[in-house]
Amino acid sequence: MTHFADEISAQKNLAYIASHLDLDVDHAWCQRLWHQATESYDADLFLNHLERVVASNREEFARQWDDDSLERLTALLSSSAFIAKLMQRDANLLRLCHRRPEAYPPAYRYQQPDFLRLEAQMMEMEEKDFIRALRSYRNGKMIEFALRDLLGLDSLEVLLGDLSMLAEITLELSYRYAWQRLVQRFGEPMYEDYDTGQHKRAHFAIIGLGKLGGGDLNFCSDVDIMYLYDSAYRGMTTGGSRSAIETHQFFVELSKLITRSMSENTEDGFVFRVDLRLRPDGDTGEICLALQGYENYYSTMGQTWERSMLIKARPVGGHDELVRQFQAMVRPFIYRKYMDEDTVLSIRELKDKIDVKVRKNIHSNVKLGRGGIREIEFFISIIQLLYGGKDTSLRQFSTVRALDVLRDQKYIDRCESEELWQCYQFLRRVEHRVQMFDQRQSHTVPDDESFQLRMARQMGFDNTEAFWSELRATMDLAHEYFSTLFVEEHQESAVPTEIFSGNYSREELVPMLSQYSFANPRKAAVNIYTILEQALHHEEEHRKLRSVAEALLNHIDQSPDPDMALNNFERFYTAAARKGRVMKLFYSNPEAIGTFITVFASSAYLSNLINSYPETTDILLSPPWTEEDIPDATTYQQLLLEQVQPFRKDTEAFLDHLRYFKAMEFLHIGFRELRGKLDVSSSTAVLSNLADAMVRVVYDYVCVELTERYGQPMCEDRHCGFTIVGLGKFGGRELNYSSDLDLIFLYDGAGETTGGSGGTLRNNEYFVRLVQRLINRLSVATSRGICYKVDARLRPNGDAGTLVTPLQGFVEYHENQHAMTWEKQMLLKARYVCGDESLYQRFRSYVNEAVFGQPFTPEQFTEIHDMRLRIEKEKGGSTGKHHDYKAGTGGLLDIEFLSQAMQIYHAKSFPELLDANRTFDLLDQLQAMGAWEKTDGETLRQGYLFYRHLENMVKIYQDNASSRINLNAQELNPLAFRMGYGKTAGAALLECYTRTSRDVRELFAKYFGKLRDR
Repeated sequence: MTHFADEISAQKNLAYIASHLDLDVDHAWCQRLWHQATESYDADLFLNHLERVVASNREEFARQWDDDSLERLTALLSSSAFIAKLMQRDANLLRLCHRRPEAYPPAYRYQQPDFLRLEAQMMEMEEKDFIRALRSYRNGKMIEFALRDLLGLDSLEVLLGDLSMLAEITLELSYRYAWQRLVQRFGEPMYEDYDTGQHKRAHFAIIGLGKLGGGDLNFCSDVDIMYLYDSAYRGMTTGGSRSAIETHQFFVELSKLITRSMSENTEDGFVFRVDLRLRPDGDTGEICLALQGYENYYSTMGQTWERSMLIKARPVGGHDELVRQFQAMVRPFIYRKYMDEDTVLSIRELKDKIDVKVRKNIHSNVKLGRGGIREIEFFISIIQLLYGGKDTSLRQFSTVRALDVLRDQKYIDRCESEELWQCYQFLRRVEHRVQMFDQRQSHTVPDDESFQLRMARQMGFDNTEAFWSELRATMDLAHEYFSTLFVEEHQESAVPTEIFSGNYSREELVPMLSQYSFANPRKAAVNIYTILEQALHHEEEHRKLRSVAEALLNHIDQSPDPDMALNNFERFYTAAARKGRVMKLFYSNPEAIGTFITVFASSAYLSNLINSYPETTDILLSPPWTEEDIPDATTYQQLLLEQVQPFRKDTEAFLDHLRYFKAMEFLHIGFRELRGKLDVSSSTAVLSNLADAMVRVVYDYVCVELTERYGQPMCEDRHCGFTIVGLGKFGGRELNYSSDLDLIFLYDGAGETTGGSGGTLRNNEYFVRLVQRLINRLSVATSRGICYKVDARLRPNGDAGTLVTPLQGFVEYHENQHAMTWEKQMLLKARYVCGDESLYQRFRSYVNEAVFGQPFTPEQFTEIHDMRLRIEKEKGGSTGKHHDYKAGTGGLLDIEFLSQAMQIYHAKSFPELLDANRTFDLLDQLQAMGAWEKTDGETLRQGYLFYRHLENMVKIYQDNASSRINLNAQELNPLAFRMGYGKTAGAALLECYTRTSRDVRELFAKYFGKLRDR
């Protein structure tokens, strides 16, 4: 007898029932209901549910029920809130208690009497009526199944089979209804037979997987399915009330309609939740595939867990013969006749993954807990995978039938088979009762004491202690069997290996990653999860990743910025995942891990280069040159020509290879500077040599193009010379990683080309087109980015002037006093890049003799000084939090303007100074000739080195071309570390910066004061 937990509330329930029926609580019918409650699984729950059901269906209780009907009602209402709600809404479901529920007869889904009756009734319904009727049928059958289970009317095998049959019937009805609607709309789906060229009608099928495939559905299972059609090759529908569509699109729409019919949660509930995640590529894959599509996937990308999953693949809707073709196609993938070491290892890893998952659950989870349903199912499927290739009798969908075969074929003995089946039955019945209560897909016995007591009674126990004792004993026994697979002494995996195992959710990874030095473990977990989402698509790739997990995480943990390192590694892995050679290098070379992580933790710029060009990473491990053998422009030009020469007829490929070469070299140069192998003087020089080579190769390329079209430019019966002059940082061979190329273009004079396929051009037009093409080839963005931005605004008259200038025009511009002082000053950086060198020498001679041959006046030096201060005011504005190291007070431009002013002043006495267009060289020469007082020259030189190193490190570390830096010492710590000051030396960097800017501005004021006073 069941006691009431709250008898007062129970009496109130009975009083309400009596009032609904216009009876006194002492009436025999009411007293019978009270007695029935005491015989139920849960007396309080029964009366509570009964009171609500009676209130909604008074007429159904106007007379007393017979004993069998009342027994059924009592079992249901004392077990399930879900069923009580159904009965409140629909009296027809309540009336099911008046008859004994029967099992489905042995027949295929489309031969079942229920199916035939429903098909006749439902095919012409409106969609909303079809949806409602499908759910009504399902709800009635679920009530019948609950009764059959609670009252022990059927074996578990029969019950599970009927639950699966319900899913098959409703899937078949949904398929036929959706097919009929789509054919009316678009016509029959057709395809062209690849061999014969004949047009055939395409077929469609639904493949059952998981518990549905095994005929083992529970009360609240999802249905794991995949949608399949035979072919859509050159396929279109025949057309209906609407225009024809592609056959593949027809089947996509069909799949969506079936899914919606089954899964949509309406006021009548749902039929079954449809889970399509087992299809190729999971949620990101196509909702349906042709047979050939499945074959392509499983033959190239199929994994061990998919082999296990496909054991249960069978037809559950649509064209069964098509599924049989699918089964024949995947059979060799599932069952291997010969088991190599990798295959056995992958099966073992599958078992290990289950071990990890069950260690995270306890006995209360009867599916995923230690010794739960999952372990029994995988015990069977792993034996099937290992031996099913040679023993075809093992190829069974059903768990119970597979157990029988394992026993009959002596894989396990009779006692073991019976024990496993008893364990399985017990756990599945517990699972049913958990899910029956409120139709939730749960596998865990709740902590609620009343729930546990009700569960114990439903399972035939007098109290919860006896139930829990039996549950633990059952799961312990099941786990013993599972543990016999691949027996060896258990060793806990190292944390790094576990982190990359793929067995943990993002949330579960967070505490594991908190053991490391990540500032944001949650973001780190997202990065790890993203990496694993790709690695898990390929078992061998995942295995290799796990093999280096410890070294990888240790290097990241010890790096200057673990969060930045993992962020960039995730981006690299994503970019390189499909490039097997790149990842092979990463896995096979132990040094590679440390090298890569050094870059990823230290440089956003270099990391972005690597992630844009993952195939360039060889250059980090096998550098093409060393600091002792820095390539000059000619060497670079030869190397570049070797790479681009085969593509001279293919402009797009030519431009892409230019950009690839540049990226590869920038990566190498930046990496060596980051590691301290190149000082800033060397890095700026080699960056300039590379730019020289690029401009020369592109210049030769466009010259050939234009010569073929227009012939050679002539000037007074001789070839017309043309030269490219570098200015600014490019002229001074001081390029950094984000510099533009400042160029001016000079030619000899007027004339005309000799003519070609495009006729003739005047020289000016010819050279304008040449320069336009040159700039375009260097600056245009391709799929691989740009080479360089070109700035030609330093030519005479700037943007208002012609793009190319005849030498005489340049001379006249300066002779006629049009040139401003700053335009003369910028000529100090002028350097020959390519073209007619004799023309450049004439230009150079004029500049040295006419522009700088006469001393500058104090007023001109004042102009240079004032120009510098104007730039500071316009671009170098500083706040208390930021300072501009280039244009700000005491910044880089102070040194450049001052050294150039001193160069101009002393050039009359020391004309060789005009050859020093590089600031490093100029500062040294001024020091050597005594231009500076005491240690002023060394102060300026050290200041220049500091600023240029800072400039390059800001670009390398932050991928930022801005010259503004934060004046907060804490914020400067990462930059200070990368500049060699130490891991937490932001204060030291800030002190050096403050001192340098102060000293430089003092010297700037001191020497300009002297120049302006002379």
